[in-house]
Amino acid sequence: MENRATTNETFKERVKKWIEEMLEVRIECELMRGLKDGTVLCLLFNRVKPGCIRTIHFSDRPFRQMENVSSFIRALRKFGVPENDVFDTVDLFQHQNEELVLRGLQSFARVIQAKIPEFRGPRLDLRSTPPLRPSSIQDSYELYPPDSYCGSSDFGPKLLPFGLKSLKPLLEGHRRILSSKNY
Repeated sequence: MENRATTNETFKERVKKWIEEMLEVRIECELMRGLKDGTVLCLLFNRVKPGCIRTIHFSDRPFRQMENVSSFIRALRKFGVPENDVFDTVDLFQHQNEELVLRGLQSFARVIQAKIPEFRGPRLDLRSTPPLRPSSIQDSYELYPPDSYCGSSDFGPKLLPFGLKSLKPLLEGHRRILSSKNY
């Protein structure tokens, strides 16, 4: 029987692949590090519901990054993700509860499929998903000590671990949506 840690890692890789396919980008670092600044999460939500998150901060300032994550969380709640599947900003930003973050993304994918059956974007395979339970804060802290985010020396701009060039078409679409008067 496959152990729980291996199952969760496999599921985390499936979630990462789903996000990469949804945004048509490659996240070069570990998933939680790639999501930490909230830009990917906001862009992901806007891929499903264009223009819903109107302000996305592309900043290396922690306060702005936490605002991005909070915007995504507010959007999840409005979209109908069950409250017990919604994580808090610190769960992601300080790596306090990786499994709850994964459960939130899993639930988001499930709600997309239920509420928007006509959505033609990539789908997260929800069959055989592991039962996700909160992990210990100490385990998360050892895996991701504070300030262990993707550094600019490894992946280009600090806030975009997969590089700004790969997001340019997506950002242009985001700007077009924000400048339109249709929302």
